[in-house]
Amino acid sequence: MPVKVRTPKDRRPSFTLEILALFAELDRQCRPNPEKERRLMRLLGLGSAFWTSNSVLDRSPGPCHPEGYLANEDWHRCRAARRALLAAVAAQKKKAPAALTSEGEGLEMIRDNTVRSEEAADHVREPVIPNDAPTRPH
Repeated sequence: MPVKVRTPKDRRPSFTLEILALFAELDRQCRPNPEKERRLMRLLGLGSAFWTSNSVLDRSPGPCHPEGYLANEDWHRCRAARRALLAAVAAQKKKAPAALTSEGEGLEMIRDNTVRSEEAADHVREPVIPNDAPTRPH
């Protein structure tokens, strides 16, 4: 019997409110708690990238390892996840600003526990960091 074979569509990343709240909390901190950062990376499915000293909280302008290294590939994966997270946080703040407080106030306002990064996905940009500004240590 013939089977229809189709290529899967690219899906927009979706994040739970827990992931968005944790990301928003850690992204505001100068030196985030390493345990919370590791938890965030595991929730995002980037646990292996954490062990190559990469993070979605990293704001550096480029990877610190040359091409061909696993850490270089992980940096690009983390950067793509960071952009999607920033877009999702921006979209969530438009919908319900109280939902992203670190205490969890306002979570009952949200019916759907998943936020899609549809809005503002292309117009959320990384902050520009001057060359003399300190970056987050690895």
